Amino acid sequence: YIVVGVILLMALNLTHTLVGWWVVAEARPGLTRFDAMLEVPRLGEFSYAIQWQSLGWTGKVAASLIAVWTYSFLGLLLAFAISFYVCVQTQIYLLLRLSVDGTPLHEVYEEPAPKDAPMAAGGSEAIEPPSAPDSQPG
Repeated sequence: YIVVGVILLMALNLTHTLVGWWVVAEARPGLTRFDAMLEVPRLGEFSYAIQWQSLGWTGKVAASLIAVWTYSFLGLLLAFAISFYVCVQTQIYLLLRLSVDGTPLHEVYEEPAPKDAPMAAGGSEAIEPPSAPDSQPG
């Protein structure tokens, strides 16, 4: 979680720096239009305040689009946390199965297909395995 957060912070800082080089118009003295739209990202502070009063209508539209993109990008951190939690819970369950039942990690129960099902999952006819010949002595 921390590593992904740092990677996202580095990406936002890099974006802020590179785009900031090209924005020279000032919203007010000492504050560029881009700095009014997107503050410099800081570790642990993923929300930021847009300085709406310093922007014209085009700046407000641009700031809104930047905010949507930034918060969508930061949503990746939440998505990673949720998927990591689910994957870890699955691994814990499989390890508990191994310690309690002795069931190997790769063995997962698959429900057998019903005998009266004429079609396989792919839509083609089900192929019956050949029956073993009866071995009679003699």
